Amino acid sequence: MMRKLVNVLKIGLPGFLIIALCAAVSMRLPFKNQPVSSQLDARPLTQYHNPTTQTFFDGSWMKEVGDFVDDRITGRIKLLEIHAAVTRQIFREEEVAGIWEDPNTEMLFTRPSTLPIPAEMDKALANLKAGTDASNTPLIFAYVPRKEEAFKDALPKYWVNTYAPGKEKILAKYEQYGTVLDLAPAVSRRDTRDSMWFLTDHHWKPAGAITAAGELREQLLAMGLTAPRPIPALDIKKQYPEFIGSIGRRLTRTGFTRADQFVIPWTSQSTEKRCTDKPIETKTCTLSAFEEKIGKSKDKYANRYATFHGGDNGIDDVRGNGVGTYIIVKDSFGDSAVPYFALGAKRVIAIDERHYVGKPISEIIKQIKPDAVIVMHNQVSLFGLTPEQLAVWK
Repeated sequence: MMRKLVNVLKIGLPGFLIIALCAAVSMRLPFKNQPVSSQLDARPLTQYHNPTTQTFFDGSWMKEVGDFVDDRITGRIKLLEIHAAVTRQIFREEEVAGIWEDPNTEMLFTRPSTLPIPAEMDKALANLKAGTDASNTPLIFAYVPRKEEAFKDALPKYWVNTYAPGKEKILAKYEQYGTVLDLAPAVSRRDTRDSMWFLTDHHWKPAGAITAAGELREQLLAMGLTAPRPIPALDIKKQYPEFIGSIGRRLTRTGFTRADQFVIPWTSQSTEKRCTDKPIETKTCTLSAFEEKIGKSKDKYANRYATFHGGDNGIDDVRGNGVGTYIIVKDSFGDSAVPYFALGAKRVIAIDERHYVGKPISEIIKQIKPDAVIVMHNQVSLFGLTPEQLAVWK
């Protein structure tokens, strides 16, 4: 590294002076105009919380501080762009800020994180099982892989694969309480996985979401349960500006090779509508499956993935003209999978525990009498659930 630095200083000192000047100018008056949304991707501002013992040692507090700063400081984006450009283009580093770009596929990956299973998980699973048993409702656990799991053979050899043992622990617990569906094989095949995942984001593309929705339907059929109708012909392509996903936004546009094309395949046959305000009690839903304003935003760092259902909502009540009623407890991967699954259903109640405030799931089961309850999480969001969020599983 020192040799690289000496060589760069010999031939590029003027460039560094220009970079330093740009950084100084970009950081001017950082708090003069307080922002109302993130400076990076227009999402709600990250709030600062004092550290606890757990958040300090698992590193989540420092990430929150970083997000807090990224959201508010004018010129932070420019500073990140300069840092990424220098690191990638001058020092030729393969990994920047815990992010690695595969030179073969140009995909961005995040170093796997280590999180413990919440101590309340067994109690929450038992509560969920008791609630579904009381109503004689089938319970299905759908395991969602992280992108790093789908491309585990392409990751740097020095990265520790913490997701493999995490998955084993999750599946072992799931098997005690319900039917398990592992979605990993369907979205990890070497011949198709490049089409399943975004380059710059940690989520699956519409192709991955469609595959997951199809796998859920096949699982219901295999169990002899009512299943949604097959997804109709996707004869519409909804085109949006290029997409810089959650991983790419941490590097900015100068830190990676290629942005994503954001295209949503959809169908002209859809009658799908959703409610988010008092959804279960509302007779007629009027919201579209897509928030076009988000998808069409002129901000190059806009989180276009939130075009699906407007992003992470505490609850969505999706109505259609298909068959079957379902409760899907999910994280952000479900934001894109639920609309496709719901295309063939009569009704889907989608709940994200991280944002939900309302009745426990057992009460919703009694009220709507679903054909099945489906829990669909990736392990990072599952391990990150708090006791208060897991209480929704009662």
